[in-house]
Amino acid sequence: MSKIAFFIPYQEMAQTVHKAWEMSEAQALECDLYPGKKFEYTIITYTHKGSLSYVETDADVLVARGATALGLKQLYLHQDKHVIEVPVTSSDLVGTIRRAINRYGNLPIAITGTFNMTYGSGGVLRSDMYSARLYHSDEVDDRSYEEMVRRAKDDGCKIIIGGVHTTEYARTLGLFGEPLSSSAESFLQAISNAKAAAVIAEKERSRAALNQTVINSLDCGVLVCTGEGGIVSINRTAREMLELGSKNAITLDKLGLPKGFCRLLSQPQAFEDTVYGFRNKALIINKKLLQIEGERNVLLITLRPAEASPQPPQESQDLAGAERRMIIDALTKCGMNRTETAAALGMSRTTLWRKIKTLGIK
Repeated sequence: MSKIAFFIPYQEMAQTVHKAWEMSEAQALECDLYPGKKFEYTIITYTHKGSLSYVETDADVLVARGATALGLKQLYLHQDKHVIEVPVTSSDLVGTIRRAINRYGNLPIAITGTFNMTYGSGGVLRSDMYSARLYHSDEVDDRSYEEMVRRAKDDGCKIIIGGVHTTEYARTLGLFGEPLSSSAESFLQAISNAKAAAVIAEKERSRAALNQTVINSLDCGVLVCTGEGGIVSINRTAREMLELGSKNAITLDKLGLPKGFCRLLSQPQAFEDTVYGFRNKALIINKKLLQIEGERNVLLITLRPAEASPQPPQESQDLAGAERRMIIDALTKCGMNRTETAAALGMSRTTLWRKIKTLGIK
């Protein structure tokens, strides 16, 4: 079951989402789209004001409009979530403009929002039917929205069309505010894209689970992270070494690790084995830069305890065992006299003493 969450600015829009979903299900049934695949959806009423705060959702795909979509993309940058934008079409704008004119009269109009919300306004602005001007910003904060409204007022606009927060602010300045509406057809297009993204997300989860199983089987700690500190993957051994338990986090700085340690891991410079003191123990850290097409500063970090030494290969173990037996036999034959034993083996007494210690002969 794939889950899709709709972030809408006001509850009245929920009816439009329900209608669009029913249209999508009928379309899928008629065209036999995604056979055997099931989708469910939830609706989250979310009025975007300034920067977005984290929203708990187990949905694979998030659907939103304008500044909310832009903010969600930034918020979930390091998580396995797809963000789909509801297109703002010329029909949506024309419908909103007509509603505003019917309510307030044929007054000068400002269309406001982030660029991804206003790019469909070109045809409307070129029309002689409406006196409308465009104001947009790529920033996702209160200040930029309020500045847009103030500029529109200074330019003589009387009606502000945009998101909920923008229109609310316009009313505090004595202007008319009209929230931009979205049609069922616009949501239907977004739902089609969201379902396709959900199928892709399911495949990505399967691959990620396989990759996680592989790295969990390794004896050393493994982290894959970006140069900005975003965690792409972390295995069970690394969690144990860093005393993280099952804590889930998307960035290094949210793991509660020492700042110096986080800087060491997130900086893009690669380095060979480096010992780092960490919570009364020492870790050997190795960091490599991964060459991944379309990505930059992806780092592979391996961790192992500093006191652990690599096991010698089997051949070396066999040779050491043979040498140990040879020395013990010689000592036995020479009555445990080390001088005679060294002479019999053709080595100095000092060399014999060192080998006895190294090989653990008592």
